[in-house]
Amino acid sequence: MELPFKDTGITVLVGGLGCGKTEISANLAFCMAEKYNKLIHIIDLDNIKPYFKIRNLNEKYRISNVNIVAPDIRYSFADLPIISPEARTIADISEHVIIDVGGDASGARVLGGYSEVISKRKYNMFFVVNASRPFMRDFDSILLALKDIENMSGLKVTGIVNNTHMMWDTTLEIFEEGREISKKLSSELNIPFVFSCVSVDSILEKRDFYYENLFKMDLYFLSEI
Repeated sequence: MELPFKDTGITVLVGGLGCGKTEISANLAFCMAEKYNKLIHIIDLDNIKPYFKIRNLNEKYRISNVNIVAPDIRYSFADLPIISPEARTIADISEHVIIDVGGDASGARVLGGYSEVISKRKYNMFFVVNASRPFMRDFDSILLALKDIENMSGLKVTGIVNNTHMMWDTTLEIFEEGREISKKLSSELNIPFVFSCVSVDSILEKRDFYYENLFKMDLYFLSEI
């Protein structure tokens, strides 16, 4: 597929807790590795939640040209704020880097430690909207979360991504509500609306409908629960 955004070399995924950043990070990495046939690095900067971390990707999903920079496999399920020392090599990586950040401003605080390195290169920082998550159900709450992340990380959001869903109970109405909030956020902040996510086995993907800038994703984490 054609990626619905410009490949700048660094793509950072930020957003509220549980908004789907890790699923998107994995899908972008595998998609780009296949499309470009080049090495893609995923850096796990998520020290917030103990589940659904890039570091926990099943071996069956790994492919040779995706390098996961994460703490040692022995600590895969540890509920500990561990960041791999290799993450400090961002400045030395010439291939594309995808950075999965922990949720909310607390996760962005870790990203702030890398802001100087990241800001020296062109980068994407995509704010992921899931309007079905608690405390993110209205425009004002989502806007406040975005501003808090920018302030804590020292980096500016460059694109808005809609990933509003209720897992397998997602309806077209839920999807459209999140899309409209995302586009309003894009318009008010003058930040591009980049794409909406749809899982390949969802009820939406099976329906005959069309929206521009759809990114169809496999579920590497939610499929395991």
